[in-house]
Amino acid sequence: MKEQSFRWTFQEFEKHERSVWWYAITGLVVALVVVYSFATNNFLFTVITVITVVVIFARQMQEPATLECEVTDSGIALGNKKYSFSDLDSFSLLDRDDGVPVLYLHEARGMRNMVPIPVVDLQPESVRMFLRDFLEENSEHQYEPILDWLMRALKL
Repeated sequence: MKEQSFRWTFQEFEKHERSVWWYAITGLVVALVVVYSFATNNFLFTVITVITVVVIFARQMQEPATLECEVTDSGIALGNKKYSFSDLDSFSLLDRDDGVPVLYLHEARGMRNMVPIPVVDLQPESVRMFLRDFLEENSEHQYEPILDWLMRALKL
């Protein structure tokens, strides 16, 4: 019997087009945060703010890598990382508000991390039906995590 599998590629992260206004507002917010941290003698907050800004701009300068996801009877391969179904607690498949379906893998160990994987060029329902044979679908996870939504909304 032939092993059924699903394979697709996606961008590691979404590269946003940012307007001059985005940079102006971001610069103003960062300046206000730095002034506030100096006014309250919280220099560690200044350092953390500056490091965060540097990381965001450094990430903006690089092109997102193309990752491959493969879902098979033996597990899920995501780039160089392989997840056996025993490594995972459950999954959920949600549509973001921009219409992109995202597969969330809920890891069984650690801090219960969720690994988001955009499902592109496939019928997400067929991936869902296939995964149900191996993992429980997390019906409680019905919305995109607020941090993921916020990062997209703020174009970070």
